[in-house]
Amino acid sequence: MDAGASMCLTFHRDLESSQGTLDCVRRALAAGIPTYVCADETATPVRVGDERVK
Repeated sequence: MDAGASMCLTFHRDLESSQGTLDCVRRALAAGIPTYVCADETATPVRVGDERVK
């Protein structure tokens, strides 16, 4: 994240049950990086915010 990422794009069917992907999303959000998750076969990215990541 320190490299100056402009966006975080993740792929995971069940983000809440993940470990690595969820950690990546949390770190990106904490760094203020716009974060998107593709959670199904359509691969349509959905922007996430702090309210969706516990």
